[in-house]
Amino acid sequence: MSKRAFHFRLYPPPEQEAILLRHVETARRLWNDALGQRKDCWEQHRLPTTLDEQKKELTQIRHHNSFVGEMYAQCAQDILLRLDRAFSAFFEGRARYPRFKKYREHGSFTYPQAYKGNVKLGANQEKLYLSKVGYVPIVVHRDVPGNAVLNTCTVKREPDGRWYANLLYEVEEPKPGPVPIAKAVGIDSGLTPLLTTYDTEGRSVEVDAPRFYRKAEKRLKRLQHQFSKTEKGSKNREKARMRLARQHAKVKHQRADFAHKVSTGLVRNYDAIFFEDLNVAGMSQNHCLAKSIHDAAWTQTIAFTDYKAKRVGKTSDVVPAPYTSQDCSFCGTRHPEMRDLSIRIFQCRACGNTTGRDKNAS
Repeated sequence: MSKRAFHFRLYPPPEQEAILLRHVETARRLWNDALGQRKDCWEQHRLPTTLDEQKKELTQIRHHNSFVGEMYAQCAQDILLRLDRAFSAFFEGRARYPRFKKYREHGSFTYPQAYKGNVKLGANQEKLYLSKVGYVPIVVHRDVPGNAVLNTCTVKREPDGRWYANLLYEVEEPKPGPVPIAKAVGIDSGLTPLLTTYDTEGRSVEVDAPRFYRKAEKRLKRLQHQFSKTEKGSKNREKARMRLARQHAKVKHQRADFAHKVSTGLVRNYDAIFFEDLNVAGMSQNHCLAKSIHDAAWTQTIAFTDYKAKRVGKTSDVVPAPYTSQDCSFCGTRHPEMRDLSIRIFQCRACGNTTGRDKNAS
């Protein structure tokens, strides 16, 4: 059994959107109340609070709190499970201490056992049934495998006001065997160009950086200025916030769409794909390049390529990045002067190899 995730857009009418918004706000308040209980219990009595204890109290809360009672019971329990996982990550040193969530009109809640019938697609796949909400219009733009079993469903409202359903399916499909490596490619990541490939047949291709954020930066600056000039709590402020959020969402979706197209092309054309293992967090400390580095979204492209390659039995991996730009790809002679990013032509003083900086690295 393998798991496949599907991300579909929801179009709830006003009455259903009001219910969904109440669920999102209830989830936020339930998180804050449960976090406050754990925090107070430890600070006052030095006693831990377990997930089972909070689940038992939730049963009582549902009887006298109409908002919690309106939410599907397992959705409320999942909020407590999220908090418990957050504390586990904190104690294991993988995350910081859980924080209280301030009011927002975006958030999510999850149906953890959607396979029991509390979530299901309609026969014509035009509506999605959500327990305690009803049949919500949905756009299913990808075919769901016929033998797929729905596992969980997360309903999410983005900052730009759009609703989505993240459906996780379990699919019975044979695990692909390893594909023989007949054609491999090495990829150098950069900013101009974004990617430079060099394959086993000696062909090199450069992929230009789309620079989606840079192109939208002027409009984002104007929308941010308009938002900052509005009065807090006013309707105009909410309208300005929504316009700004939609522009940010557009850049995000453009970047993801581009990464999907690039990764799909790589997996279709090559049996083995190798990226350089860049320290993006460290490179982002350079304030002159940080914005362009995040706009390039190298990590997203690598992640998309990795899961798509594994799905069909192909190889995708990262290789150590140090000295890939300084070592000659023909004889291996190291040239420390190539640390200067302004040098775009690689000239080897040992073997005479002359090529583009990025092509040599790939």
